[in-house]
Amino acid sequence: MTGSLANPSLRLVLWACVVASTIKLQAGDFSMGMHVLILFIAALVVRNRNSMSRIRVKNILTIWGALIITHFLLSQSTTSCTDFFIKSLTSFCLFLLLLYSIGRVSSVTYLKTLTWDLRAIVALVTISLILDLILGLTPSGGAAFRASGIYPEPSHLALSMAPVLVGLMSAKANPDRVWGWVGFVAITILSASATIFVMVSLCFVVVILARSKKQFSLTLIFQLMLFLLFIVILVQISPYAEELANRITGLVEIDISSNLSSLVYINGWETALQNLQGSNGIGLGFNRMGCDPRPVTSTGDILNVLGLADYNFNDGSFIFSKLLSELGLIGIVFWVSTTGLLFRLMFRKIETPLSTLQPDVQALLLSGITVITFGAIFRGTNYFSGSFIFGIFCTFFILGNARWKSNRHSKRNAFLVLPSSLNPSKDDAHV
Repeated sequence: MTGSLANPSLRLVLWACVVASTIKLQAGDFSMGMHVLILFIAALVVRNRNSMSRIRVKNILTIWGALIITHFLLSQSTTSCTDFFIKSLTSFCLFLLLLYSIGRVSSVTYLKTLTWDLRAIVALVTISLILDLILGLTPSGGAAFRASGIYPEPSHLALSMAPVLVGLMSAKANPDRVWGWVGFVAITILSASATIFVMVSLCFVVVILARSKKQFSLTLIFQLMLFLLFIVILVQISPYAEELANRITGLVEIDISSNLSSLVYINGWETALQNLQGSNGIGLGFNRMGCDPRPVTSTGDILNVLGLADYNFNDGSFIFSKLLSELGLIGIVFWVSTTGLLFRLMFRKIETPLSTLQPDVQALLLSGITVITFGAIFRGTNYFSGSFIFGIFCTFFILGNARWKSNRHSKRNAFLVLPSSLNPSKDDAHV
């Protein structure tokens, strides 16, 4: 078995969701990332030789598909929305096809070390940030300019790059780990994104907990404290430390002078809770957040005075707000079940017959799920973003190939092992 196009690998999904997703395909008022098209094509040519994985992924798709189809039909008869129906219907059908494509690709993934790919992505993004920063420092860039490189904005960069950085930071070889840590510092300083601190911290802590042989040990506590110290120092030397502090204080002191990002975030919570209550727990319907009539919130009134009432009105600025608003209780079920999977990865063992995954791949898979679970509470965009799709892929792959075993019967350092058909040979371990 090889990592050819006929047998799509994690490498394909990684480059598609992290890099190709920044390329937009436009058709009138409709646009989507290039990664969606790549996954559609990959699903058409895939050849699945792992029957057990295929059956499991099919069952997962059947359950998830039945839930969201039932919810979509139910929400149409209960929603308070007076617009966005065509948008909702079109995007829903597209999302079902995308879920099927992800399932097809994840059920045959051929995994091997990806450190060279991770290095290349870090280098590409860092260079794009430098170029963007140079161009942004021109008068046309404006005083509020923040470099984001190939991404639309710094927060999108943080969501996509956190798994990549943590994958390198957790790699087996020292040069790869150094590349990851240096890349983290460089991207953090260049992008001026507070989200990168949050996402990388969440992902790295999850990886440390998942790899710890004991749930609570002096070594684990030392690692966590050392990482926390590093983050604090990095924040202090960053030229954007004051902005980060303003975001935190803005969550407590809410007025017209508060940090804009903080106001938008709080408004996302207020809007989601009102939508959830107003729809009796059902939600507005798929991709209909921001429809008329919009809920009236105290923070929304402040944004309206500032002329920013439409700021993140259709996603709440974080994915959990969108899940609550549109999918209601079904959205909570999705988040809780996926978060539960992550906890099982952290505190229990996933067992199959043979050897463990490469450390960078372990961290990459864990981080992908972390972004759409813990990270979803802090930031997010939409269901078709590269980071969200990559998180679903990681979830499908693990559910499709893993067997669970209690932690007391196994060693925690081998938390994910796979069948021989999904593991690379020694000869192509660094291909």
